[in-house]
Amino acid sequence: MGYPLGETRPPRPPIIPGPIDCSTSPFTFLELQTTLRALKKNKAPGPDDITAGQILVLDEGNQITLLTLSNKWWAEGVIEEELALANIVPIFKGNTSDI
Repeated sequence: MGYPLGETRPPRPPIIPGPIDCSTSPFTFLELQTTLRALKKNKAPGPDDITAGQILVLDEGNQITLLTLSNKWWAEGVIEEELALANIVPIFKGNTSDI
């Protein structure tokens, strides 16, 4: 969403309101690489149309950019609304007795 020149976006609320009981230290490059290796390649993309396969082929420089952005969002506790969206599709597994 664009804003007219000179106007700023209102502050976004925190992702998780209140204090959280977990580590808030920045993610490391090793943690990012471990997470990337755990991605499943055959999953559908989200609303941004980015697949896990596309993320998996990022070179080291782009992985560092992704890590920097992730740490910024984590430290601020705020992310763009669009990044919190997901496509959720129910999949019928064939057991009609549960319907």
